[in-house]
Amino acid sequence: MKFSTPPAAVVYQPPPGDALLSVQHYQFLANNEVDGAGTTCAGAACVDLVMVAPDLRQDVCIQINELLDVSNPGGVPPVDDDINEDDFFAPGPDPFTNPGLETIGDDDPSLTGQREGCLAETGENPDEYVYFKVLLAR
Repeated sequence: MKFSTPPAAVVYQPPPGDALLSVQHYQFLANNEVDGAGTTCAGAACVDLVMVAPDLRQDVCIQINELLDVSNPGGVPPVDDDINEDDFFAPGPDPFTNPGLETIGDDDPSLTGQREGCLAETGENPDEYVYFKVLLAR
């Protein structure tokens, strides 16, 4: 994404296609919290607005973490057993829900408090590498 004129205009740009294995767009999720990024309470009041780029190549994920000073334990991205990629952000009176709430960073201490990074998701999608960025910590 990049900012453009007039002020406050944001132009959506898809992630670089050669960095991804399949999915060619960002996802804006409203049912995950990032441990230590905002308030972590395992409830709807603590859900963060998170942008993800799923299904990255492993080498890209490692490079992202190196640029962000996020640890790659043993030379591979940190692991999280699951993130919720099913509940997309939808503007409205209650865009943040609780069913299926997942916490990013509860499985690997190198992710705790990180507002941005790349991880290996080992839950529903084995060997899927996911870039995440907290857009709104709550």
